Amino acid sequence: WDFIYKPIPDSPINWYVGVGPSLYLSSPFALGASGEIGVEYRFSEVPLVVGLDYRPTIVLVERTDFVSSFGFNVRYVF
Repeated sequence: WDFIYKPIPDSPINWYVGVGPSLYLSSPFALGASGEIGVEYRFSEVPLVVGLDYRPTIVLVERTDFVSSFGFNVRYVF
């Protein structure tokens, strides 16, 4: 679940925080909880959003571990 915030009124740049479960269906199997914080830019001419985020994860099942990753995303918005 992501919660979107607008730091500058009438700006195409948003920031967001979120939380949720993480499931890795690989070997070894892992189940945990993730947090997320990032920024996104919404284009006004086309229905696209690009973003960059950081996602720390606490793995709880199969092994106990802390992992983190960065992500770049492109989304289509309605």
